[in-house]
Amino acid sequence: MPPVRGLSFFEWGLMLVSVGVSHKRASLATLDALTLRELGEFYADLHAIREISESVVLQTCNRVEIFLGTKHDPPAENILRTWALATKFKLAELQRTVEVRTGDAVVEHLVRLASGLESMIVGEPQILGQMQEAMVTARSFGAGGPILSDIFERATSAGAKIRAETGVGRGATTIGSAALRLAELTLGGLEDLRILLLGTGQVGVLVMKALKARGV
Repeated sequence: MPPVRGLSFFEWGLMLVSVGVSHKRASLATLDALTLRELGEFYADLHAIREISESVVLQTCNRVEIFLGTKHDPPAENILRTWALATKFKLAELQRTVEVRTGDAVVEHLVRLASGLESMIVGEPQILGQMQEAMVTARSFGAGGPILSDIFERATSAGAKIRAETGVGRGATTIGSAALRLAELTLGGLEDLRILLLGTGQVGVLVMKALKARGV
């Protein structure tokens, strides 16, 4: 894993760093194992690292990412160790899987996220709401400060504008709808079938909504 070297930004006054794992480099099982169940405790442990001023955790079915505003170059090992301890995940495996971004790359990544370009289904709309919810949650724990709030707001606004002006996401579907479409193609329709939905997580809810939309 490359060393974390944050970049200073005159406009923001903090160094921007993100560490994360996504569907591009990890299985869904690994992502589930790395999901932070007790966010309040994690934020408290994370901010015990003195270099960290602000933080936001973004968690979806396809990614777990931690965005940081730091006063100095943060100790990467401390951040990853805190994450590994919180999830009881092997630190060495996390180090092999994690992606680290700094400076402008963090902002670019946030815009790509908001635009749906980093989603499993390009252009899917849920990520915008998930980013906004992540910031609200971070603020509720006293972790999401004014700098990251501003950057997240700019990124989501830019993402919405990109979608409107380029057509990214036009006709895009959710993972739930895509799964049902595949089932329809495989089974020749769902109208005469009894469907058992296992799980009530994010994907399960999307599948349920897609089923209701089809009148199933």
